[in-house]
Amino acid sequence: MVAPLAGVIKERTVAPGAYVRDGDQLLVLMRVDPLKLVFDLPEKHAARVVERTEVRARTAAFPGHTFQGRVRLVLPVLTQESRAVRVEARVANPSFRLKPGSYGSVEVPLRSLSGSLTVPQAALVSREGTENVWIVRNDVVELARVETGVAGPDAIEIVSGLDEDAQVVISGGETLQPGDRVIAKPLNGDQGPGVGGRGPESRIRR
Repeated sequence: MVAPLAGVIKERTVAPGAYVRDGDQLLVLMRVDPLKLVFDLPEKHAARVVERTEVRARTAAFPGHTFQGRVRLVLPVLTQESRAVRVEARVANPSFRLKPGSYGSVEVPLRSLSGSLTVPQAALVSREGTENVWIVRNDVVELARVETGVAGPDAIEIVSGLDEDAQVVISGGETLQPGDRVIAKPLNGDQGPGVGGRGPESRIRR
Protein backbone atom coordinates (compact mmCIF):
# COMPACT_ATOMS: atom_id res chain seq x y z
CA MET A 1 0.00 0.00 0.00
CA VAL A 2 1.41 3.38 -1.04
CA ALA A 3 0.28 6.67 0.53
CA PRO A 4 -0.77 9.38 -1.92
CA LEU A 5 1.03 12.03 0.12
CA ALA A 6 3.62 12.40 2.89
CA GLY A 7 2.15 12.93 6.33
CA VAL A 8 1.12 11.28 9.59
CA ILE A 9 -1.70 8.89 10.40
CA LYS A 10 -4.44 10.75 12.23
CA GLU A 11 -6.81 7.82 12.68
CA ARG A 12 -6.89 4.09 11.98
CA THR A 13 -10.36 2.79 11.14
CA VAL A 14 -9.68 -0.97 11.00
CA ALA A 15 -8.00 -3.39 13.39
CA PRO A 16 -5.09 -5.68 12.44
CA GLY A 17 -6.38 -8.94 10.96
CA ALA A 18 -9.77 -7.51 9.95
CA TYR A 19 -11.19 -8.35 6.54
CA VAL A 20 -11.61 -5.40 4.19
CA ARG A 21 -13.14 -4.88 0.78
CA ASP A 22 -12.29 -2.61 -2.08
CA GLY A 23 -13.22 0.94 -1.15
CA ASP A 24 -13.12 0.40 2.65
CA GLN A 25 -11.42 3.20 4.58
CA LEU A 26 -8.33 1.95 6.39
CA LEU A 27 -6.95 5.11 7.93
CA VAL A 28 -6.96 8.89 7.81
CA LEU A 29 -3.71 10.43 6.58
CA MET A 30 -2.98 14.08 7.35
CA ARG A 31 -0.48 16.33 5.63
CA VAL A 32 1.41 18.33 8.27
CA ASP A 33 4.16 19.95 6.19
CA PRO A 34 3.35 22.58 5.35
CA LEU A 35 0.70 23.10 8.01
CA LYS A 36 -2.35 25.26 7.33
CA LEU A 37 -2.63 28.20 9.71
CA VAL A 38 -6.06 29.83 10.01
CA PHE A 39 -6.73 33.11 11.83
CA ASP A 40 -9.17 36.02 11.80
CA LEU A 41 -8.16 39.60 11.01
CA PRO A 42 -10.24 42.62 12.12
CA GLU A 43 -12.32 44.08 9.32
CA LYS A 44 -10.48 47.43 9.40
CA HIS A 45 -7.24 45.66 8.39
CA ALA A 46 -8.74 43.58 5.58
CA ALA A 47 -7.08 45.62 2.81
CA ARG A 48 -3.67 45.56 4.52
CA VAL A 49 -2.86 41.87 4.07
CA VAL A 50 -2.34 40.23 0.70
CA GLU A 51 -1.25 36.81 -0.53
CA ARG A 52 2.39 35.90 0.16
CA THR A 53 2.59 38.28 3.13
CA GLU A 54 5.05 36.79 5.63
CA VAL A 55 3.63 35.85 9.05
CA ARG A 56 5.17 34.59 12.28
CA ALA A 57 3.42 32.13 14.58
CA ARG A 58 4.13 31.13 18.19
CA THR A 59 2.62 28.39 20.33
CA ALA A 60 2.62 27.66 24.07
CA ALA A 61 4.24 24.28 23.35
CA PHE A 62 7.42 25.99 22.04
CA PRO A 63 7.92 29.22 24.03
CA GLY A 64 10.45 31.54 22.47
CA HIS A 65 10.35 29.77 19.10
CA THR A 66 8.89 31.41 16.00
CA PHE A 67 7.48 29.53 13.01
CA GLN A 68 7.63 31.33 9.66
CA GLY A 69 4.89 31.21 7.07
CA ARG A 70 3.18 33.03 4.21
CA VAL A 71 -0.40 34.05 3.57
CA ARG A 72 -1.97 31.82 0.95
CA LEU A 73 -5.56 33.07 0.93
CA VAL A 74 -7.58 36.02 2.23
CA LEU A 75 -11.25 35.10 2.09
CA PRO A 76 -13.44 37.82 0.51
CA VAL A 77 -16.23 37.62 3.11
CA LEU A 78 -16.53 38.49 6.80
CA THR A 79 -17.27 35.95 9.51
CA GLN A 80 -20.77 36.43 10.93
CA GLU A 81 -19.69 36.02 14.56
CA SER A 82 -16.80 38.46 14.78
CA ARG A 83 -17.14 40.52 11.57
CA ALA A 84 -13.54 39.64 10.74
CA VAL A 85 -11.73 38.41 7.66
CA ARG A 86 -10.60 34.78 7.64
CA VAL A 87 -6.98 34.34 6.52
CA GLU A 88 -5.16 31.11 5.64
CA ALA A 89 -1.38 30.81 5.70
CA ARG A 90 1.08 27.97 5.15
CA VAL A 91 3.74 27.32 7.79
CA ALA A 92 6.76 25.11 7.14
CA ASN A 93 6.80 22.13 9.52
CA PRO A 94 9.47 19.72 8.23
CA SER A 95 10.18 18.13 11.62
CA PHE A 96 6.46 17.77 12.46
CA ARG A 97 6.95 19.79 15.66
CA LEU A 98 3.68 21.66 15.19
CA LYS A 99 0.64 19.52 15.81
CA PRO A 100 -2.63 19.93 13.89
CA GLY A 101 -5.25 21.64 16.05
CA SER A 102 -2.72 23.63 18.09
CA TYR A 103 -3.55 27.16 19.21
CA GLY A 104 -1.12 30.06 19.20
CA SER A 105 -0.54 33.70 18.36
CA VAL A 106 0.21 35.22 14.97
CA GLU A 107 2.16 38.34 14.01
CA VAL A 108 1.09 39.87 10.71
CA PRO A 109 2.85 42.92 9.20
CA LEU A 110 0.22 45.33 7.92
CA ARG A 111 0.99 47.43 4.87
CA SER A 112 0.17 51.14 4.92
CA LEU A 113 -2.64 52.33 2.71
CA SER A 114 -1.81 54.77 -0.06
CA GLY A 115 -2.41 58.39 0.96
CA SER A 116 -3.00 57.60 4.64
CA LEU A 117 -2.41 60.23 7.33
CA THR A 118 -0.06 59.91 10.30
CA VAL A 119 0.33 61.78 13.58
CA PRO A 120 2.99 61.50 16.30
CA GLN A 121 2.36 58.75 18.83
CA ALA A 122 2.26 61.38 21.58
CA ALA A 123 -0.76 63.01 19.95
CA LEU A 124 -3.06 60.08 20.86
CA VAL A 125 -5.26 60.52 23.91
CA SER A 126 -7.12 57.57 25.48
CA ARG A 127 -10.56 58.30 26.87
CA GLU A 128 -12.95 55.58 28.09
CA GLY A 129 -11.35 52.90 25.96
CA THR A 130 -11.29 54.96 22.75
CA GLU A 131 -8.44 56.61 20.85
CA ASN A 132 -8.67 60.35 20.26
CA VAL A 133 -6.69 63.42 19.30
CA TRP A 134 -7.16 67.06 20.15
CA ILE A 135 -7.88 69.21 17.12
CA VAL A 136 -7.68 72.99 17.13
CA ARG A 137 -10.27 75.32 15.63
CA ASN A 138 -9.92 79.06 16.15
CA ASP A 139 -7.38 78.46 18.94
CA VAL A 140 -9.87 76.26 20.85
CA VAL A 141 -9.38 72.49 21.28
CA GLU A 142 -11.96 69.80 20.53
CA LEU A 143 -11.62 66.08 21.18
CA ALA A 144 -11.93 63.97 18.01
CA ARG A 145 -12.30 60.20 18.11
CA VAL A 146 -10.10 58.46 15.54
CA GLU A 147 -9.45 54.99 14.19
CA THR A 148 -5.80 54.06 14.07
CA GLY A 149 -3.92 51.75 11.74
CA VAL A 150 -0.25 50.83 11.42
CA ALA A 151 2.03 52.12 14.19
CA GLY A 152 5.67 53.04 13.62
CA PRO A 153 8.44 53.97 16.08
CA ASP A 154 7.33 57.60 16.33
CA ALA A 155 4.12 57.98 14.32
CA ILE A 156 0.83 56.15 13.93
CA GLU A 157 -1.51 55.95 10.97
CA ILE A 158 -4.98 57.50 11.22
CA VAL A 159 -7.52 55.51 9.24
CA SER A 160 -10.54 57.72 9.90
CA GLY A 161 -11.73 60.61 12.06
CA LEU A 162 -9.44 63.40 10.81
CA ASP A 163 -9.37 65.75 7.85
CA GLU A 164 -6.12 66.26 5.99
CA ASP A 165 -5.90 69.95 6.85
CA ALA A 166 -6.78 69.59 10.55
CA GLN A 167 -4.45 70.95 13.24
CA VAL A 168 -3.56 68.48 15.98
CA VAL A 169 -2.09 68.94 19.46
CA ILE A 170 1.01 66.75 19.54
CA SER A 171 1.95 66.93 23.24
CA GLY A 172 0.36 67.75 26.56
CA GLY A 173 -2.99 66.38 25.44
CA GLU A 174 -3.70 64.50 28.67
CA THR A 175 -4.03 67.81 30.55
CA LEU A 176 -6.44 69.47 28.11
CA GLN A 177 -10.18 69.83 28.43
CA PRO A 178 -12.71 70.65 25.66
CA GLY A 179 -12.85 74.39 25.13
CA ASP A 180 -9.31 75.12 26.34
CA ARG A 181 -7.51 77.76 24.33
CA VAL A 182 -4.03 77.14 22.93
CA ILE A 183 -1.39 79.02 20.97
CA ALA A 184 0.49 77.14 18.27
CA LYS A 185 4.24 76.66 18.45
CA PRO A 186 6.10 76.04 15.16
CA LEU A 187 7.90 72.73 14.66
CA ASN A 188 11.06 74.25 13.15
CA GLY A 189 12.76 74.68 16.51
CA ASP A 190 11.38 78.16 17.21
CA GLN A 191 9.49 77.51 20.43
CA GLY A 192 7.13 80.43 20.51
CA PRO A 193 4.91 81.40 23.45
CA GLY A 194 2.45 78.87 24.92
CA VAL A 195 -0.64 79.28 27.06
CA GLY A 196 -0.86 77.84 30.55
CA GLY A 197 1.86 75.29 29.84
CA ARG A 198 -0.18 73.65 27.10
CA GLY A 199 1.62 71.64 24.46
CA PRO A 200 2.23 72.68 20.86
CA GLU A 201 0.09 71.85 17.89
CA SER A 202 0.97 70.85 14.33
CA ARG A 203 -0.65 69.96 11.05
CA ILE A 204 -1.17 66.31 10.33
CA ARG A 205 1.76 64.84 8.47
CA ARG A 206 1.16 62.91 5.25
